Amino acid sequence: FSHSVNLFFLKTNLKIYSTHLNVDETGWKMGKVRQWLWVAVSSIATVFLLNSKRDKAAFRKLVKESYKGIISSDRLRSYNGLEAALHQWCWAHLLRDFRRLSECPGEGGIWGGEALELSRQVFEEWQAYREGEGKISLAQLREALKPIREDFEQLLKEGKEHKDGGVRSLSGELSKATASMWVFSEVEGVEPTNNAAERALRPAVIWRKTSFGSQSEGGLRFVERMLTVSSTLKQQGRSLIKFVVSAIRAKWHGEAVPSLLSSPSP
Repeated sequence: FSHSVNLFFLKTNLKIYSTHLNVDETGWKMGKVRQWLWVAVSSIATVFLLNSKRDKAAFRKLVKESYKGIISSDRLRSYNGLEAALHQWCWAHLLRDFRRLSECPGEGGIWGGEALELSRQVFEEWQAYREGEGKISLAQLREALKPIREDFEQLLKEGKEHKDGGVRSLSGELSKATASMWVFSEVEGVEPTNNAAERALRPAVIWRKTSFGSQSEGGLRFVERMLTVSSTLKQQGRSLIKFVVSAIRAKWHGEAVPSLLSSPSP
């Protein structure tokens, strides 16, 4: 059955029909060999690919260079080079880094505490916008975030000269592409976290923990295709069993395989 799933067709349509992707990766294994399970989540479909690498080349096998939409992710080096204005960093990961620094003794902890407080204000404004159900516009959110953004930029500027090495390192990294912190306030439909991709990976993580992973290349392909099919159909509210039965029957009778994209629209 898995060979009947045309992932190339699905990925092509993801590129065409999606303006925003949430991307993430987690560990997998083939026998004793480490593998990486990559995921890209759009509004209409979810695609998984297994690769032995966690680098930029592996990322680009999932999301092609020709893709010009927005990508939400963590700050893994594999995503370096994405245009800052089209790359939303996950604020949950930023929050984790700021909290870690805030728990350090001395001036590094003070800096981390200030960053943590500003992050809390960011989430407060986002929550008000999200729960406002249209009463607060994106422009109003952007205006509310303006002083917080300015304070953050000043904090990062000071952080680059900080005597604490951890503060200097993080400030230097974030200062290279600060626009990636704020894409969610510029583009409708983009969130400050990468929860969509992380949620998509949870069933795979459970599968990995309750199995021996994969034992062959064919097994890797089966996993990525079944996860793609089950996740995409769930997104669309369609039956997995009905789709599998239709795909198998089509294969037996030499007919066209049913599409995972029932009624895609730009």
